Amino acid sequence: MSFKSFLVLIGLFILFSSVHAITLEEKALSNYNFQGIEVVAPAATECATFAFTPFEGNENEDNDTILSLPVQFFPSEDFDSNVTVAVENELIHTIYSRNFTPTDTHVEIPAEKQKANGTLVTVCANASPALSRILVGSEGSMGLYQQPHF
Repeated sequence: MSFKSFLVLIGLFILFSSVHAITLEEKALSNYNFQGIEVVAPAATECATFAFTPFEGNENEDNDTILSLPVQFFPSEDFDSNVTVAVENELIHTIYSRNFTPTDTHVEIPAEKQKANGTLVTVCANASPALSRILVGSEGSMGLYQQPHF
């Protein structure tokens, strides 16, 4: 076998052995009455809170509850704006405009923070004085996924 053939085989192995999450259950954020957030004034903050009941199987250590938020910052070169996610009034994730790519942002909701009688999630869009608009779309989702943990 030539070295070139060996590299092709290694490349194919890597390509076909990539690991992906398995969707166990997924719901649109509209099911939780999340209407999205739009901030159009500089230095302003808008928040929205919704409640969800944990997915069956969320306590399994191989499963993760993931919040998927479509976020957009305008102008994109702003460096001080952010979107925060809090669970039961505890900050768990901040999405900063300075290192943001315009795709859905995935936030893991820790199993230990989820309550059987309902878990409150608060999403806030915090605009800097230079920002003209932040959009957190309502077309996001919340789901239970089985994904690899290395």
